[in-house]
Parts: sequence; structure tokens; C-alpha cells
Amino acid sequence: MTTKPISIAVSGATQVSALWDKPRGAKAALVPAHGAGAGMTHKHMAATAEGLAGRGIAVLRFNFDYM
Repeated sequence: MTTKPISIAVSGATQVSALWDKPRGAKAALVPAHGAGAGMTHKHMAATAEGLAGRGIAVLRFNFDYM
């Protein structure tokens, strides 16, 4: 799996940080939203991305603009 840090424009000049976790040959993708107080790098978000990657699913993790 490769993890690529990216930036996503959401409104005007506002951008949010994101991580694109993509296993080789991914056939699907999931965009999970974390809960308040736990950002995209939280251990549970990272473990979920890793587990899904092992099943061939790419994951786009992101931080809300208030993070």
C-alpha cells in the first residue's frame, strides 16, 4: 500500500489535508469521516485503512477544516 499526503480544496481558498491510502490493484475506495477529537492519523483510522488495503480497498482519509 502506498500512502500519499494530498490537499483537497473544499470552499474558496479553504483546503483540508488528506491521506490517500491505495493498495496495488484497488477495485474500490472508501472515504471515512472521523469523529470529533480524532483526526485522520488516529490509530483507529490508520488501522482501518491498513485493514481495508489488505482487502484491495483504497481509503481517502481527511481532516475536517476545523482540525
